Amino acid sequence: MKSDLVEINVDLLVRGDRAVQVRDHNTGKTVWLPLSQIELTRADEDERGWVVDLPEWLAIEKELV
Repeated sequence: MKSDLVEINVDLLVRGDRAVQVRDHNTGKTVWLPLSQIELTRADEDERGWVVDLPEWLAIEKELV
């Protein structure tokens, strides 16, 4: 079964009550993502880096994939 989740390495720029602004490590693209749709965790290898798991449809909509 194909997973509909995408994992992206990001820098956390702004954290609001309902959304976060992140910068994609690969593309440099900056986007806002709703906290209700994502899971945000610290990356193990880099204290500043974060990993965001989000639905594939949202990654496509935000042009992250």
